Amino acid sequence: MKLRNIPIEIDSILVVVVIYRTPVESTPAWNSLLLNRYNKEKSLDVLIYDNSPSPQNMPEQSSLNILYMHDHRNPGVSTAYNKAARLAKGLNKDWLLLLDQDTEWNQSALSMYLETAVSHKDVKVFAPSVSDEMGLLSPFRFQWGSGRRLPDWKKELIDLSYYSVVNSGLLISVRVFCEAGGYDESIPLDFSDIDFCHRLARAGINAQHIPCVLKTRHSSSVPQVAESAIQRFWLYCKGAAMFARRTRDLIIPIRQHLRSVHLSLRYRNFQFIFISLKLRRL
Repeated sequence: MKLRNIPIEIDSILVVVVIYRTPVESTPAWNSLLLNRYNKEKSLDVLIYDNSPSPQNMPEQSSLNILYMHDHRNPGVSTAYNKAARLAKGLNKDWLLLLDQDTEWNQSALSMYLETAVSHKDVKVFAPSVSDEMGLLSPFRFQWGSGRRLPDWKKELIDLSYYSVVNSGLLISVRVFCEAGGYDESIPLDFSDIDFCHRLARAGINAQHIPCVLKTRHSSSVPQVAESAIQRFWLYCKGAAMFARRTRDLIIPIRQHLRSVHLSLRYRNFQFIFISLKLRRL
């Protein structure tokens, strides 16, 4: 069945915000959504997917229709996005907008999404620029087993055969999301975006660039104690191992091991090397 080429309406979108160990009111994503009032006559449907150990109460907002899911197991963003897509399908939503808790919008961001969609009615995947404290984070080039930053982005089309985009900020047709198989839940966090873009590209799908910049705080720039860094590295290694096996990329395990050595020296803890060697066998 051919996808409908119609403008995107605010009530056809389900926004999903994945949070972890953070009160929703204190997240940049939540506060940014409160500022984005594209249509005062309609409320934006927002799913808060909470991976925290304990559930929390959701604040009431007339401008946002809040849905809430809690999963104390913290299975990762891939599971969260897949459940959001199933919910969106059940609610007869046409579009899914992916966000994480650290994504910060400007007041006109949502309007720019919808205005860009009007000019590109045949496009089913949209992605903005995303920056952090080091510069442009997305779009980026995945090359030699690692993501490579670009100095800037001026193209309208993001060719997913050559470039990838981070998960947060991605607006995608629910039907295209499902036809692509959704996210791989065996890749909980790191490489989830690269793997999903890889499969979209294999299906011949590219993304239209949204001319706005979303801001985020990249996790690698946040100081961590050894225990948190070890847990974070385990997620990285799991994603790296699964994606390397799928694509038969021999460079990813090499970079993974070099990273484990670097972190072992930094934290004076050899668990990083043990984790790397163990998960390379997945």
